[in-house]
Amino acid sequence: TYPVQMFGATVSVLVLYCCAVRLHTEAWPGRQLVLLGQYSLLGYLAQIALLQAVIKIAGGKPQHSAGVIIVALPTAVFLFILIKALHVVRRRSRISDLAYKAVFA
Repeated sequence: TYPVQMFGATVSVLVLYCCAVRLHTEAWPGRQLVLLGQYSLLGYLAQIALLQAVIKIAGGKPQHSAGVIIVALPTAVFLFILIKALHVVRRRSRISDLAYKAVFA
């Protein structure tokens, strides 16, 4: 239901914020969270598409907590890989950087 989804989104943001506050931003985990934050709009849009794809592959919405973890884990991994790849592509290609800025900036 919508309230449960909103609660889940709020808790996710809160957990990420708490992790970011505790991490040293010059260490690897801190840099990765900062990178995810730099691409937050793209990450949000990609997460919707990735969740839809993973749910289709899994055969429907999970009905228990283990199913949620099974759906969330590959989604998070694919999202992280996508953002890292985009970051590398933007640093190496001016055209890609300009295209990204045209769409998201």
